[in-house]
Amino acid sequence: MYPFYQADKIAGRITDDEVLELLECLRIKNMQLNRISGERNRKKNAGLAKWHKWTIGGATSDGQDATNELTYLLLEAALETRLPHHTLTLRVHPDTPEKLMIKALEVVRTGIGMPAFVGDRSYTAFSMRYGIPLEEAREYVLTGCLDANLPGKSRTVAIGMFVVPLVFDILLHNGIDPGTGMPVGIETGDLESFADYGQFAAAFKKQLRYFMEIAAEKDNVELLIERELFPDAFRSFLMEDGIEAGRIIEKRRADGHSSSRRKSHDAYL
Repeated sequence: MYPFYQADKIAGRITDDEVLELLECLRIKNMQLNRISGERNRKKNAGLAKWHKWTIGGATSDGQDATNELTYLLLEAALETRLPHHTLTLRVHPDTPEKLMIKALEVVRTGIGMPAFVGDRSYTAFSMRYGIPLEEAREYVLTGCLDANLPGKSRTVAIGMFVVPLVFDILLHNGIDPGTGMPVGIETGDLESFADYGQFAAAFKKQLRYFMEIAAEKDNVELLIERELFPDAFRSFLMEDGIEAGRIIEKRRADGHSSSRRKSHDAYL
């Protein structure tokens, strides 16, 4: 949004007070919004997070601090309205101004739960693991909770959470779910059967791998179903070269996802 803000300020079309009022109106309007995907979805998601997030701070593609006037105005809008949406996430890097950190912490102190803080180093390193150049990796934004995406170039999909403590509980009961009494895991033996901690740790890793492979296969099946039943044409054409490619993003994302050992979170296009 900064180029639009900057152009209007230079042309004298708007003041910071007017910008702040518009940003506060945007927060109020966002509180009215819900899912646009049908009445049942709206009822199901009533009261839940809207997943409308604004990423601020961070570094530009050449590594310079990206903080600007709009960064502070967005924080001030949250500070004055005290509304939970839209959410804000502050990208922090070695050159993040101390003034910005103090302003962000003032907003946190109100108790509205924002902004969230994420570290640029780890997020850019994550993208670069998938072959993305550093200059592009620095352009990431946060979507959902903590998902890193490159605007117009990648999109992650929501999947179920994996509860490791439950796997541990099943291990302690030799493959039995203590909540239902059903045999759902691998029989690795009772606790008394382990001669030492090494055997216990190995059994846990075996149980964990078993459930992680099941979870990965579930995610892959869901991706395939989403591709076939819920094609997202609108957001597909917003992606870079989306119209030229002529393919929905689910098609690109789900191809080759039949193997349970494929990383289901690898959603980069």
